[in-house]
Order: sequence, then structure tokens, then C-alpha cells
Amino acid sequence: MIAQGIIFGLLAAACQSLCYVFSRIFVTRGGNTSLGLFALSHAVMGVFALVLLPFCWTERALEVRAYFWPLMGSVVFYLLGQVCLFRAVRLTDASRVSPLLGLKILVLALITVLAFDQPLTHLQWVAVLASLAAAAGLNYSGGGQVPLGASGAVLGACVFYSFSDLSIVALTQALAPDGGFRGILLGNALAYVFAGAVGLTLVAVNGSEHRRRAQWRDALPVAATWFLAMIFLFACFRMIGAVFGNIVQSTRGPVSILIGMAIAHGGHVHLEQRVGVWTLVRRLGAALLMCAAIALFAHEKARLESPPARVSSPVIQAADVSESEKD
Repeated sequence: MIAQGIIFGLLAAACQSLCYVFSRIFVTRGGNTSLGLFALSHAVMGVFALVLLPFCWTERALEVRAYFWPLMGSVVFYLLGQVCLFRAVRLTDASRVSPLLGLKILVLALITVLAFDQPLTHLQWVAVLASLAAAAGLNYSGGGQVPLGASGAVLGACVFYSFSDLSIVALTQALAPDGGFRGILLGNALAYVFAGAVGLTLVAVNGSEHRRRAQWRDALPVAATWFLAMIFLFACFRMIGAVFGNIVQSTRGPVSILIGMAIAHGGHVHLEQRVGVWTLVRRLGAALLMCAAIALFAHEKARLESPPARVSSPVIQAADVSESEKD
């Protein structure tokens, strides 16, 4: 199950990286805003979720008490995290916010240990800190000190996103106790029905500003890649947990960089700027550190989950010999 969880996490990271490219295309077109993208893409994902719902419906969906609060937590904490992130970007450059979001891994690990009494081993903590350093190395762009208000908003986003991830784990455990993919799909569909309703409300509130046909068309690839990424993410969290899942998810940094290099090489510098050799070397080192963190955490998780080897003591062996001599 660990190998499957890592694969799903890598697929989620790849889809998220593509989503970022489509998001960049959306906001670079005249009249489009990040708030409009959020509203339109989530409204479209709500439609995707409604279409998916009949195909993944199970009797467990009727046991609302078993999953209601994790479902609400996964959606509400996610939306609160988005609010904090939008505030941070308004207060400073997005390039300065991005490295700080790597703190989410550390925040999530601390919440898991302190609030849910799920300790990590020393080597797992090393993996967490290594992934944090790798995320900072991948995203660092200089620019001086981040304003205090923006730092607080980013920290709030990390906390809310962490509780959303933990709620997703609880939601998928309730709907897919056996790890079945149908229950995982059900959890994702239910969550994005609610998120889609919020998106549609935002579209209605903003009037005709976010209702042009071209905007819906431009938001479609963003919604499609993000919705697919969330399906893989839900499966990843169900199989390997939120902390390890987020470490694997951090590979979206190297993937995004590779995609960005390809875009810049193709001459689309309005979407992605070319970078220098030393920046590439730093990012390559950070990517290797990220891979090492994933391998270390996976090793420790497999060691902890493997059944203990049976130890045959000399006393037991002697007793077995005595019994055989009697026979």
C-alpha cells in the first residue's frame, strides 16, 4: 500500500503542476483575475463531482453521522486556507509567498504529533525537515524580508490546509475503511459538491464579471487537472497518511520547474521566465534532497508497519528439544 500511495501522490503532484500552468495562462489573459479563476474552476468542479457521484455511490453515503464532520472539515478548512493565501498574495509577491508554504509540512507534522498523539521517529523527523529545506530551495527567489502580515497569513494558510488534509484522511477512512477506490471517489465527489456550491455562489455574487463564455472555457482545463489531482490526492492520503502524503506532494516543485523550463525553452517567456545556471543547480540539489526525504520516510514507514520477526529464545528452543526427546 505504501508504493501505491507514493504513486498516487506523484500523479497528484504532476496534475497539480499542469494545473498551475493552466492557471498562469488564465490570469495572463485580459480581464481575468485569480478570484474569478477560483470561483469558475470550483463551480466547474462541482459539476464534475455531481456527474461522478452516481458512479461511486455506496450505502456508506447514507451513514452521514460517520463522515459529516470530516467532510465539513475538508471543505471549510480548505476554503479558509484559500482566503489566507489570497490575503498573503495581496500583501506581497507570490514568488515570496511560495517558499513559505513549504512550512505546511512542518505544521502538519507538529499537529499530528501534538494534537493527535501520533509520534514520528527520529528519522521521520529528519525526512520532514529535509523536505522543508528542499521546498525552500526549490522556491526561493530572494526579495528580502516578507511583511509580517503576509507571514501571518501564510502561517494561517498552512494551519488550515493541514487540518483540511487531516480531515480528508478521516473522511476517506470513514467512506473507504477497506481502502477501496470507490469510497475514495465518493469522498472526493461529496467534498467538491460543497466546494462547487461555494464557487457557484461567488460567480453569482460577482455578476457578469465572471460569466463570459471565454472565461468558462479558460477555466475548464484548470478545473479538470485540479479535480483529477484531488482524486489522486485523496487516494494518496488514504494509503500513506497526510504527513507522508505531503512530502510526496512536494515533488510538484521539481515537476513544475521541468514544465516551466520546457515552456521557457519554447519561447513562451510571458508564462515562464528563463533562469540562470546557478538557479538550476540549486533547484537540482533541492530536488535530490526531496527524493531522499521521500525514500527515508518510506523506509521508516515500511519498517514500522512490517510485522515483528518471531524471535526464538534459547529457553524455548531447549523446551522444544525436550518435548521431541520425550516423543
